Amino acid sequence: MDTPNSKEPWTLKEANAHLPQILRLAEVDGPQYISASQTEMPSIEGHKTFVLMPAEVWREKNPPKKPLGQRLLDLPRGVGVKEPEYDEGGRYIAFSDIVFDKEE
Repeated sequence: MDTPNSKEPWTLKEANAHLPQILRLAEVDGPQYISASQTEMPSIEGHKTFVLMPAEVWREKNPPKKPLGQRLLDLPRGVGVKEPEYDEGGRYIAFSDIVFDKEE
């Protein structure tokens, strides 16, 4: 059976029969495309193309995002922010850190 060029989509049937070759080509030639239709796989809606690539390439193109907490800690601080105020008992005074525009 003749295999497609590494840039042409493999059919699902070809991909099943040539998986080791597709994995090798993905490592050497870059991402491999596998085309599947609903007639071949009933769980797929319509006709879709999938991409097979080495995990290192995927991680390089899609670096993991920092957790939300870390991103919030990395935000610039002190720009246009007023220190919160506390009363004599050391209790926080609600909304004391909000700066309202004063009318003149």
